[in-house]
Amino acid sequence: MDASNDTPALRLTVLGIVVVSLFAALLARLTFLQVIDTQTFAMQAAANQVRIIYEPAPRGRILDRQGRVLVGNRASQVVTITRTDAKQYPEVLSLLAPLLGKSTAQLQARINDGRFSPYKPIPLAEDVDEGVIVHIRERQDQYPGVLARTVALRTYPNGTLAAHLLGYVGEVSDKELAAKVADHYRLGDDIGKSGVEQIYEPDLRGSPGVTKLEVNADSRVLRTLATKAPVPGHDLQLSVDIDVQRVAEDSLSQGLVIARTQREKGSGRHFSAPAGSIVVTDPNDGAIIAMASNPTYDPAQFIGGISTGMFAALQDPGSHFPLNNRAISGLYAPGSTFKLVTAVAAWKAGLVDERMSMVDRGTIDVGNRKFHNAGGVSHGGVGLSRALTVSSDVFFYK
Repeated sequence: MDASNDTPALRLTVLGIVVVSLFAALLARLTFLQVIDTQTFAMQAAANQVRIIYEPAPRGRILDRQGRVLVGNRASQVVTITRTDAKQYPEVLSLLAPLLGKSTAQLQARINDGRFSPYKPIPLAEDVDEGVIVHIRERQDQYPGVLARTVALRTYPNGTLAAHLLGYVGEVSDKELAAKVADHYRLGDDIGKSGVEQIYEPDLRGSPGVTKLEVNADSRVLRTLATKAPVPGHDLQLSVDIDVQRVAEDSLSQGLVIARTQREKGSGRHFSAPAGSIVVTDPNDGAIIAMASNPTYDPAQFIGGISTGMFAALQDPGSHFPLNNRAISGLYAPGSTFKLVTAVAAWKAGLVDERMSMVDRGTIDVGNRKFHNAGGVSHGGVGLSRALTVSSDVFFYK
């Protein structure tokens, strides 16, 4: 450009064009936002006034082979509040305290209790009287953020019986949540943590209910927009017989007590016998009739979240890890049950037949070691059938 043409008037003209262009662009954007795209932003504003409440579905029951309930559910009326609402409306606790028969300090302690999830409403009181529930629902404006609802809680009619086999339910962890994205789990949801509850989680879980509430700027509920009832999970029937399970657990407990009274040969020390397990199977098809592990625990401790101290006690080595199912995760010598395997192998290899017999004098020398029958008992002449019947160690060592 010719320098003689670069006058102040020309520069002002260019600057004016730039300024006008910027204002034109700003005006066009404002027109788009406030006029053309009004409906989109109105929808977004409406969405900000809707609160979605998820209601967990009752889990399916777990039954024994005769249809008797091993794990069931019961309905409980619960009054809840989120930590955010409790902080925003501190006066609500003083109103709820006499209504729930508790002190304000007790309610605040519930809110501060670390066992309750930060992602879902905190139960201030369970098994609340129906009259109290109606009172809160009819005066929702006096109790902002407070919800009164019915929840399904796990029940264990037989107490600790078959605890390891059945397992327990707890809040989904971050790791579990990452693996369950496609199954629509949310933070705060419950999930099977062990045993049958974990293995059959997809069948037992069910589908949660959804309630859409319209709330104002203060999060006070104005009306219910839509509801979808939860769909309960499927019942699950096991091959376990609760009567046999009870006998197995009682026998295991008594056996451990008796074992602790016995002394080791040589050292004279009492056996520690801290733990053990029993598995009872159907010889016809291998179905599990009973599965016991000792020491055991109470799965009801996990209902609503287990305290940190209680969970630490279950992990304490001094308690011999009661959460461990030793029937499937313990390592033990097979014992005399393995004689059946040895007998079948020897029969198929032609090493023994129905006519074979040997003399069992109670001991046998192998190299420079001497092995004994249980208690050193001598069984005399034994064939395969009798060797199995009397559990002759000498016969099978031979």
